[in-house]
Amino acid sequence: MKKLLLSALCAMLLGATAAAQTFVGTLNTNGYERNDVTVNGVPAELKKVDSSKQIYRHARKAFEEQGAEAVVIEIKTLDAEAWQQLNKIKLKGWKCFFFTSSDKTIRQP
Repeated sequence: MKKLLLSALCAMLLGATAAAQTFVGTLNTNGYERNDVTVNGVPAELKKVDSSKQIYRHARKAFEEQGAEAVVIEIKTLDAEAWQQLNKIKLKGWKCFFFTSSDKTIRQP
């Protein structure tokens, strides 16, 4: 799943054509890296939330505590609360991508 997300994140950050040509990404699975993935030097975090109310809190942690420049969030259901939380992230100017557990299409708020 993380490799799929890494490819999708790369395409969204760089554009599909650029991603195919210039992709340099790593999955940080050894536990020593600060972020989950790095795409062309851009540190990013992968987050999974059980409740829509947790979206902003997890994104804030990724940006403010973990030093991420982008975040990809898996959300159980896309409801009104989820949209409110995603828009709050967007207003902060943070690069945020999301998808639902049932639909693996990665989108931006």
